[in-house]
Amino acid sequence: MPYANPADKVARSKRQYKEKKGYFATKFARWKARNPKKYAFLGQRHTSKQRGVEFNLTFEEWVAFWGDDFDKRGTAPHKLQMGRYGDTGAYEVGNIYKATKAENQGGPRYKEGVACLSQ
Repeated sequence: MPYANPADKVARSKRQYKEKKGYFATKFARWKARNPKKYAFLGQRHTSKQRGVEFNLTFEEWVAFWGDDFDKRGTAPHKLQMGRYGDTGAYEVGNIYKATKAENQGGPRYKEGVACLSQ
């Protein structure tokens, strides 16, 4: 349909874009609500990549690690976080543990039987 005023065409395309954007936003919100664990996994993997830390856990390993403590995760001082022994290496099975934020910031933990490298 030809437009007499070019501004009408621009206004229509902007409206259509906003409607489409809103559709995808609600579609994503529905997916996020149906898949909270997958959303949290992808977020943690993305954040570790931004920090330059390898993340070698599969979704199944990550879910098994958190188990019943999934709802106890968070950034508040009493919530659980995933820590790495010695704050070195990748996030992978055998190099991760659960700790509160205070415990995780208190200093690096070391695996049983592994000498502390900072002494």
